[in-house]
Amino acid sequence: VWNDKLRFWGEKIGYPKRFIPADQLQAENVVEALLKARKEGCRKVDFGKKRPLFHELRWFIKHYAYPREHKTESLNFKKYMLQTKVVLVTTAVLVLGGGLLFFATEFNNTMAGMNPGTRILASLFSSVTARTAGFNTVDTAALTGGSKILTVVLMFIGGSPGSTAGGIKTTTIFVLLINLFSGISTGKGGSVFKRRFEEDAVRKASFVFLLNLLLGLVACFIILAVNNLAFEDVVFEVFSAIGTVGMSTGITRDLNIVSRVIIMILMFCGRIGSLSFALSFMQNKKSAPVYYPSENISIG
Repeated sequence: VWNDKLRFWGEKIGYPKRFIPADQLQAENVVEALLKARKEGCRKVDFGKKRPLFHELRWFIKHYAYPREHKTESLNFKKYMLQTKVVLVTTAVLVLGGGLLFFATEFNNTMAGMNPGTRILASLFSSVTARTAGFNTVDTAALTGGSKILTVVLMFIGGSPGSTAGGIKTTTIFVLLINLFSGISTGKGGSVFKRRFEEDAVRKASFVFLLNLLLGLVACFIILAVNNLAFEDVVFEVFSAIGTVGMSTGITRDLNIVSRVIIMILMFCGRIGSLSFALSFMQNKKSAPVYYPSENISIG
């Protein structure tokens, strides 16, 4: 590690010797530390029935890399938890689908002078970075309108639960889409991979989606009202802040004080999660002692 301040973290997790001081950060020391870590491995942790995604993927890599040692346990996607399946499928669709759309919309624009291989890599990178890191290999301000909308959608979706990425998360959009398609086709709740979503999951997904969308629309309205900026650039800036992506078309320096405060609030909400941020104001709220009778209303 190039930062000595992180050494305490290695001591906390039980691997202080794997952190290389800044004055010893040479190639031979890094290679030696990696080989030693590979040989020693990591401690096993029992997560119980609710194993996180990285634990599932560890099992995946183990059985894929050493198939001869596990002849009786073949690589079986059905053994994974529902959340792991949802995350893997949604991530694959977003990365490949987003990369294909970027390739189509930027073929004769920002990627005009690239060879086919570089275009494919740039398209996939643009699809991934919009949901995570916020880096760019092409000029963001020069993107076509379709590419900007696609980037906004990817930034709004974000990464997966348990990651450091922002957005409403891949599981949220997956639950909403499956519930939507199931409602149209069968009129019942959503189910996938021979599992049914809990009603609480659908309710939370709807809450997170609507809350983030409402925050983005209100922020766009206020910023456009106090600044003379292009609509698509403001939308891009706002949803980049909500998704904690860090991408911009270059208008950040032109924002006034009010707009910058709004962007900071959006980044704070996006970092801790809009649901957690909203519930923090409701911790001391008491539930109503009386439940009123329900009544049907026309929807749609």
